[in-house]
Amino acid sequence: MRSLDVIEANSNRNRALRILLLLIIVGTFPFYCIGVIIIGGAPANRPQIAATQTEDATFTPIGADITITSTATETATHLVTATPFSTLAPTPFQFIPPPVALATNTPFPTTVFIPTPTNAPTLTPQPQAVDSDGDGVTDDVDGCPSTFGPKDNAGCPYPDDPDRDNIRGNKDKCPNEYAPSTANGCQDADGDGLDTSQDQCPDQSGPKSNNGCPIVDSDGDGVIDSQDQCPNQAGTAANNGCPAVVDTDGDGIADSQDQCPNQAGTAANNGCPAIVDTDGDGIADSQDQCPNQAGIPLLNGCPEETNVSGT
Repeated sequence: MRSLDVIEANSNRNRALRILLLLIIVGTFPFYCIGVIIIGGAPANRPQIAATQTEDATFTPIGADITITSTATETATHLVTATPFSTLAPTPFQFIPPPVALATNTPFPTTVFIPTPTNAPTLTPQPQAVDSDGDGVTDDVDGCPSTFGPKDNAGCPYPDDPDRDNIRGNKDKCPNEYAPSTANGCQDADGDGLDTSQDQCPDQSGPKSNNGCPIVDSDGDGVIDSQDQCPNQAGTAANNGCPAVVDTDGDGIADSQDQCPNQAGTAANNGCPAIVDTDGDGIADSQDQCPNQAGIPLLNGCPEETNVSGT
């Protein structure tokens, strides 16, 4: 059982005893009061009356010759005193202290070690490596500290690499051009894979098939402007980038080149019908005022004796 349970049980028992004693006192208190009233009302110090019997021959009723003498006898009666509650003190809260480990005396060391101060080490700055020619080889190990050269040649250029782009001998197609990022040692400014010297558009990337120039098709007809006869009009490749041929009279000559687009003609006559010269004077009937009579050009195809006006 825990200490708190024991304390609670003792407290309940003491509470029950107090209640029982209180009930006894309350129950007997009226009797105490009645006793006090009787004692207070009793007469004090009355003379004793002795009963005498006279021997006369006279008739005396039974009981007439008896005198009752009341003798008061005082009996000391103690007043009811209150019974105090139990003198048992309530059981205090039980506290079980935890075990305390007793400290043991540790002798103070007789010898005390006092460290001596040590000076901090001083750092000596190391001189930074210098690479005067910027070839990645420091001057202290560079055989040519003022000339750019590869590391595998101790920082000196190769004799067969005059432009020092690390492309040597026959592999360098442009030995006087510094181009370390190309395979043949030639410069390619626009990075289109075509050497600048062979690139017709060195500042614009374009395919080799177009000589290094970008393919431009302004009208978007699939024919590049350099081959498009109508670069601003969408056309067909069969018509050299121009719109489809329109031939209204169906003579095989496009209307754009047909002088007679509404009349079938010949290419020799620029799309116009073949020359008809009914009178054979060498003047076409379309221009001959006398198509049925031979004439001269001066008279628009009419003979000299003929009056064109008809008068």
